[in-house]
Amino acid sequence: FQRVKLSLPLPSLGDLQVDIAHRKGEILLLFLCETKEICVFLEEHTPTLRNTLSTLGFEKQSISTRQSDSKPIAPPWYYELIR
Repeated sequence: FQRVKLSLPLPSLGDLQVDIAHRKGEILLLFLCETKEICVFLEEHTPTLRNTLSTLGFEKQSISTRQSDSKPIAPPWYYELIR
């Protein structure tokens, strides 16, 4: 597998972590959401994401969305800057 991890601080929605692993014809996605609203949004759009991934050749897919129990991803100084 090739793997990428992203941490996305979304000021209006909270933090989102994305863990992506893929190899030929197979992709694994894990979304860790800081807020329930982000999780609900992603779950509502999962069918569209699945269709797009199929079009790109990823026939075997695992897409998981869950709310994170951890503290915010971004350092405290980041939140001071965006206030």
